Amino acid sequence: MDKEAEPAVAQSIGEVMEATEVETKLNLNDAWTKVLAGYQDEKKSAIHTILSRVDIDSFEGKEQIVIGLQHNVEEEEYALHSSDTLQQLRAFTGNKALQISTELLEVVMETKLFTAKEKFEHLAKKNKNLLKLKQDLDLDIAY
Repeated sequence: MDKEAEPAVAQSIGEVMEATEVETKLNLNDAWTKVLAGYQDEKKSAIHTILSRVDIDSFEGKEQIVIGLQHNVEEEEYALHSSDTLQQLRAFTGNKALQISTELLEVVMETKLFTAKEKFEHLAKKNKNLLKLKQDLDLDIAY
């Protein structure tokens, strides 16, 4: 009887282990928060800043996470930590199919309009009728 009891015990231990694993799996948002906290504790502020800009709620239930990077320096920094980040997320969520990709965002730099001339030229670019109106009325705009 001892031989028959051993497989039953081993089987029940396996079931307990599987149940424990299921209970400890985190949703994507909680796993992301845990990864961020880990980087903050390790004083890795650059990767923490990059990852904290991601709206992880929009990727809940998906297997592909897209991280927007603003410039090449961020791309290099993320490349240093990408495998660790993905490995941690997969471990915390239990989702082995999870993938992370990056995209380089185009940052548009807007110049401030200070002088009256700059403001008029900017508005004239948007509305060509301003130049026509200025000519038709023979206006002399003091800059």
